[in-house]
Amino acid sequence: MRGIIAPVLVHERDLSIVRSDLELALMFGFLEYDKRRHGQLREGVYDFFSKILWPIAFIQAGSENYIGIDGLQFFDLQFTITGFIENENTIGTIMKKEINDHQTRLNLLTDWKKEIKSPLKTDLKIKGVLGPEILHGLVPLIKLATDKPATSTILDPTSSSDDFIEITNKYNQTLKSIEQTISKWHLLQKNLQQIIEQWSNTASTEEKQELNLNYEELHKKILDNIWRCRNELDYILHWVLSGRVLNMIIPFTEIWISMYLAKIILPNKTQKFLLLPPSIFSEGLKSNRWVPVDSFHPSFYTILKEKIESTLEMQLDFRQKIETKCKAQNLFLNEDTDRLITNGYALIREKQIMEPKYIKLLQSEWQKASVPIRKMI
Repeated sequence: MRGIIAPVLVHERDLSIVRSDLELALMFGFLEYDKRRHGQLREGVYDFFSKILWPIAFIQAGSENYIGIDGLQFFDLQFTITGFIENENTIGTIMKKEINDHQTRLNLLTDWKKEIKSPLKTDLKIKGVLGPEILHGLVPLIKLATDKPATSTILDPTSSSDDFIEITNKYNQTLKSIEQTISKWHLLQKNLQQIIEQWSNTASTEEKQELNLNYEELHKKILDNIWRCRNELDYILHWVLSGRVLNMIIPFTEIWISMYLAKIILPNKTQKFLLLPPSIFSEGLKSNRWVPVDSFHPSFYTILKEKIESTLEMQLDFRQKIETKCKAQNLFLNEDTDRLITNGYALIREKQIMEPKYIKLLQSEWQKASVPIRKMI
């Protein structure tokens, strides 16, 4: 398989891609750092450590924007959108009738206020759509993506090209539906104003005051609903990126995001997963952290890590598929990986990137993890 693959570790100073041996050594160090921060994981033993490729797609949604779609559907877009009134046709019919009785007019306005105060609500869920934090975290990585052969564990998408198109159509239809609802509220507001003016022509001074007071209440409730719809529209529009930001002009692009995944088995046989999303190599961290690696984009890193780790722990079928693939390319079993990580720690020692005691610790932990696993084969 060949594809556009985004890096997992980049230099903070210039966003250049870290060479493979240094990457492996630093990311294993970051894994150990993460493992040791969680008290319950310290006594656990590694089952596998693999570099994985997470499939995502960018599809044009509108003339200039793109939505990001998670090929494994870890993520989705879900919230509630405001609709129109339930008895839309009934109100329209009544407005066309000639009503001369003042009390009947007031009763109608009271009923309309109740309806407008409680418009229809629709729960929306579009599976696979990536949220703003993930999208903005991916932008710099996508710009560094390269077309090269994949040597990591490929996580096969659960979504097809047809699914991607259906997801995009549903997203576009949601935008259109909200815009249509806003237009309906504006039209209702215009019609109400006209009917109040019409009724006022045959009303006494006191009746006009009552009609105007009721209209002001209706007008405010309609404006509240329009404001709510516009906020919902703005919210959904935050779930896209412009083609200019992504440097994309074609309607469809698939990209693989590199990450590391480890499975740890605790003494009580509980299974835990640690994900290392794309990260930054920052030599400036040496003063306060023994491994100079940090999250690439804080909210992106946290959301991605927590979502995938929790999904793996809760969804058995999905977990089994990923485990099978990761164990087949377990880095602890690969002798070439041994040479690569040895070269990486030699480079770290040469450039004084980490203190010697931590380099020895990580080399010892690598042997402690890999030797027992190899003996089991």
